[in-house]
Amino acid sequence: MQYFRRVLISLLVKLLDERVTPYADYKQIKPKAMKTWLWENFSNVGWRSYFAHQDLMILRSMSFAQSQDKYMQLVGRRLQLLYIFEAMKREDENRKSNMEKVKDSLKRNREIRKAKMRKGGGTRI
Repeated sequence: MQYFRRVLISLLVKLLDERVTPYADYKQIKPKAMKTWLWENFSNVGWRSYFAHQDLMILRSMSFAQSQDKYMQLVGRRLQLLYIFEAMKREDENRKSNMEKVKDSLKRNREIRKAKMRKGGGTRI
């Protein structure tokens, strides 16, 4: 039974791999593009709905898991889902922090220019 199960799973993986591989370019993974995607989709209502639906389905399935193998598979699925959400949250926080730094820098530069103008030492831009 165990052997049949392994063969069936490997067959399914190969079939799914053939369907996904043409769309995945493993030679050109772009970290900057991934970070942009994470940031853009963090506040997306569709993503939030998908996340909540999948998480709820996994938690429900975990409560009825009949074997330890099935339970551990569900734990793995949930960890991956939470990892993606955490990566999105982290990128969103990084972008907000960077935007605040830029705003503070611009504000500081404006104040310096105003101070120079009051002293008469600068030219008006």
